Amino acid sequence: MKLYKKIMISSIYTAQNNGFMSDWWKFTSILYVALGAFNYTLAIYFILEDLFFDKKINLVFFKISSTESHNFVFNLMLLTTLPLTIYNYYTFIKDDKYKTLIQTYKGSYNKLTFAIYFCLSILFPIIYVMSTVKHVS
Repeated sequence: MKLYKKIMISSIYTAQNNGFMSDWWKFTSILYVALGAFNYTLAIYFILEDLFFDKKINLVFFKISSTESHNFVFNLMLLTTLPLTIYNYYTFIKDDKYKTLIQTYKGSYNKLTFAIYFCLSILFPIIYVMSTVKHVS
């Protein structure tokens, strides 16, 4: 939990000092971390399905599109991003709890911790999928 708090504090710093959406920093800081968690969840799903379950995990609860893969991504995003965004709001943003965490984790109040977390969350699923693709020659 300590690492998660450091990542969240770093995300708050990144969102506050972003010139593009600095007015929405509370929303974007919790959304950044939630989207990173979605990417990690997607990678874990790929690993579990590939190594253990052989396409037997079905997470489609809401059918939005006629394409099964679009429904899967939407449902996985809904199941991970929405609850984590709500959790982050009540844990870090509501009643300005982030201010005490900034004082506690002053060393993490920078962009580096969040940049590493978010870049790895994007690269990890891509690297795993690219490593499992069978090349046809």
